[in-house]
Amino acid sequence: MGGDGSRTRAAWRNLAPLVLAIGSLLALVAALFALQRSTDVLRAELATVGEARAHLNGFQTGLAREMSAQRGNLLFEDTSFVQDEREGRDEEVSTARELEPLAVSLGAVATAAYDTLRARADEWHRFPGDPASLRGRPAAEVRALLVRRERVFERVLEAGAGLDRAITRVEDGRIERLRHLDEVRMLLAVGLVAVALASVVGLARVAGRLRALNEQALGLAEEAERRRLALEAVAEEKGRFLRGVAHDLKNPLGAIDAYAQLLEAGVRGPMPDEQLVFVGRIRRVTQECVGIIQDLLHLAKAEARQLRIDRRATDLAQLVHEATDDYRAAVDAGGFTLSLSLADDLDAVHTDGRRVREILGNLLSNALKHTPRGGRMEVRLEERRERGAGWVVLEVGDSGPGIPPDERERIFAEFHRLSPERVHGSGIGLAISRQIARLLGGDLTVGGEPGRGAVFTLWLPRGAVAAAEPASRALAGL
Repeated sequence: MGGDGSRTRAAWRNLAPLVLAIGSLLALVAALFALQRSTDVLRAELATVGEARAHLNGFQTGLAREMSAQRGNLLFEDTSFVQDEREGRDEEVSTARELEPLAVSLGAVATAAYDTLRARADEWHRFPGDPASLRGRPAAEVRALLVRRERVFERVLEAGAGLDRAITRVEDGRIERLRHLDEVRMLLAVGLVAVALASVVGLARVAGRLRALNEQALGLAEEAERRRLALEAVAEEKGRFLRGVAHDLKNPLGAIDAYAQLLEAGVRGPMPDEQLVFVGRIRRVTQECVGIIQDLLHLAKAEARQLRIDRRATDLAQLVHEATDDYRAAVDAGGFTLSLSLADDLDAVHTDGRRVREILGNLLSNALKHTPRGGRMEVRLEERRERGAGWVVLEVGDSGPGIPPDERERIFAEFHRLSPERVHGSGIGLAISRQIARLLGGDLTVGGEPGRGAVFTLWLPRGAVAAAEPASRALAGL
């Protein structure tokens, strides 16, 4: 018994350094892992801080460009400054849209400072003193208004400086926490390394095994890196393939348009007016296809794509008539009923008609795909007032199976399709349509009752887009 006890104690004495070493290493790994996670979170927050400051600088730059362009237009009466003012306004709006969620993520102080900045910027935009309103007034009155307008602008700059200070405070706090974590990590590493060194003898016994495990880990890491590189190569190849296919499709479509143009020009003899109408439709549909392919190229080039928007006064009622006429043949062939309900007194809307037509085409195409033969479709165009803002609403409803509530957001994701076994398509049309709608200052939503059809609603802002609240916020909850 005494001998067994002695052997047990000796075994524990031999194992004690190993157990202590393993415990020390596990504690070190766990502590460092926890500290690293905290550090990664802080660094991500610092990246957000830097992004917020960059957007704030862009916001202030846009304001400065507007102010400078207005001065130049007033002093020199040169309309070339109008484009500079518009570009400055666009820069202000786009950076404000990006800055708002970042400011909210930085806390209540930054959010309040951002709200103050937006309020003062809106006050400056509403303040009289633009070149068009000042021309012809007495010089003394013009100077007085400009001085007051500049004071309002200085309040905007002060608000921007306040937001910058709030961002700086958040940044300083994050940096201080990072410094503290580094100190803790250093002290913890020193203490645990000291404990581990005390058990080096025990670790020597398992050094060979650790070396084998290390070699295995290196092999796994190399294999993981090879797979990562292979996945990146596959992704790049997919992007090249998509760009190549899209580029190759543009050539035959261009040829179709060219031949249709020759027919339209009467190269093979004059054509009856009815045939010229069909040739014109062929050209419009072909050009729309080219535009969609161009969007696919943008999608393949970058995740954050920027589509060009060309806003001008647009007769949406005429646009709806033309777009639905393009689908009359398909409607008649499928035995569908397509009705239009258009507001009679709707004025022209300042938007991009080609992009609106693209969205409407996608919605009509989807309705044709998902509506049973002999079903009905309806296109409605009207004005509404929601959330304190005026909107022009274009709705496309059908009598198809509808969309389940849990799928109503997922259908706007890229390449997501309902019932892919029954309906063909790339699943990208709705994703691009929503992106275009938001670039137009509006949104694209879906409603309806499952089993009784779907209703897609395109919201377009009534009036200047730059003066409207971001649509995603204004339409929240609709």
